[in-house]
Amino acid sequence: MKRLMLIALMAVSLTAAAQETRAVFVVKKLGPDAAASDAAELWARYMDAAPDAARFFAPARFAKKLFSLDIELAADLAFSVLGSEELERSDKHVLVRYDVAWSAPPALPRAGKLVTVRFSLSELVKKNKDASPGYYALLKGIKAGPYARGQAWVVSMEYDGKGSFRAVVALAKS
Repeated sequence: MKRLMLIALMAVSLTAAAQETRAVFVVKKLGPDAAASDAAELWARYMDAAPDAARFFAPARFAKKLFSLDIELAADLAFSVLGSEELERSDKHVLVRYDVAWSAPPALPRAGKLVTVRFSLSELVKKNKDASPGYYALLKGIKAGPYARGQAWVVSMEYDGKGSFRAVVALAKS
C-alpha cells in the first residue's frame, strides 16, 4: 500500500513539475470596434493569450539592421488557460492577466545576457498599436542588448498595478 501511494505521489509531482504556469498580459481595445458577445470573449480568452504566450516565453530569432529589426517568432506550444483577471480599465483599453500552463515548456538556449526593461502601460498603448506587453518587452530587450543577431525570450514579467511593467529578457548570441 505504501509503495502504491509513493508511486502515485511521484506521478503527481512529475505532472506538476512538467506544467509551468506563467502570467501572460494582454491589452484589449474597447470602443465601437470591440465586440461584446460571449463568443468574442471566448475568442479573446483563448486566442489572444496564445500569440502573446508564444512571443513571451519561446525563443525568437532576431537580426538588427541599420534602420530596422527583423524578428522571427516561431513556437509550437501546448498550453491551457487556467484563469484570467482584469487588472486595469480605461475608456479605450483593458489590461488582462491570463494564467497559462505549459504542458511542455519550450527548450531554451543558454542565455548570454539578461536585460531588464521597464515601461508603462500608457507608453505601451501609445507606441505599440497592437499593445502586446510581451512583444513590447521583447523588442525593448533586443534593442537594449549588445547582440546584432541571435535569439531572445522573456524570462519574467511583472505588472505593479500602478501602470508599470518590469520584464527580464534573455539574449543568446548566434
